[in-house]
Amino acid sequence: MPKLIVNGQVDLMLLLGSLLGKRFLILKIVLAFIFTGLVVALTAKEEFTVIVKVLPESNESSIPKLGSLSGLAGLSGINLPSLPNDESISPLLYEEVVTSTPFIEKLLYTPIYFENVDTTVSSFLYFKELDKPTLSEYILNYTIFLPFKINEWIREDEGMGGESKWARYSKKDWKILQKFKAKFSVLVDQETGMVEVTVNMPDPVATSQISKLLLEEIRFFVEEYKTQKYVKTVEFLENQLLEAERGYANSRKALATFSYKNRNVVSEFVEIERENLKNNVDFDFGIYRTISSEYEQAKINLQEKKPVFLVLEPVRIPEDNSGPNKLLIVGVFFLLGAMVALTYSAYLIVKDSEKI
Repeated sequence: MPKLIVNGQVDLMLLLGSLLGKRFLILKIVLAFIFTGLVVALTAKEEFTVIVKVLPESNESSIPKLGSLSGLAGLSGINLPSLPNDESISPLLYEEVVTSTPFIEKLLYTPIYFENVDTTVSSFLYFKELDKPTLSEYILNYTIFLPFKINEWIREDEGMGGESKWARYSKKDWKILQKFKAKFSVLVDQETGMVEVTVNMPDPVATSQISKLLLEEIRFFVEEYKTQKYVKTVEFLENQLLEAERGYANSRKALATFSYKNRNVVSEFVEIERENLKNNVDFDFGIYRTISSEYEQAKINLQEKKPVFLVLEPVRIPEDNSGPNKLLIVGVFFLLGAMVALTYSAYLIVKDSEKI
């Protein structure tokens, strides 16, 4: 056989001819990879997808200012807060919210029904104890992904891995949380504000339940975010109303006591003092009435600021699986087999050429 490499240059025509001579070896390797791809595709876990589309309401209504109330209350030593301006969480931040560890933990540890094992269990326990590897996963883990698997074994221990603010996880448990987190995705249409949440799970009923829980948690988070300042305002005004009510009651009691003690006294001083006490009663009543009005208005504002989600695509139980893409898997294994076969054959050809 002529030398393949002469003066540091490869004879491409000779290389192509030599590869053609090893076509049966190349075919065997490619067929082996295709067969492996078929096994992987046919034994891979099914995935079910639910897509939920919601349109968060944007409230831009004006909020009454405390205005004259602040000035009036200030005279009596009562400090009233300004009602907060409307603040809405941007839909663009929904992805950060949904994929945050505290948010994921709520879903991960909530018991749901898994139809494929006919039991109700948390997703954490399902992925840890009930979700057994398939034949395709064994094949991939001990062939293509073997180097990563070995590295994982070397680093695997019972020490602490990733951790959230309040909980600490072993490396194995943290891996489960990250795997679960990868089941969600959020897309936001910047023009319309529509939010599209996608959930992928290995069970159709569990997929729909997780989607429903996810939507409820988003609603709760956004409601808490939008109304927390209004809740504080309502609580503050409620306390101030009680204080104003006590002040009004005390001023009335003072007037009644003074009038009773001086009921038979005719004096200019007594009349002036009685008039001052009446003014105090009127003033305290004005404070009480104004704060009461603002308290009722604050409760109305709180109800108005609770977000409303228009569900465009509701949660449903998927009838058909969305994955795996068997044709794509076989295609990837075919390309991988062709690359391995050509590389190995070229290596053999070069090695034989060097012996000459």
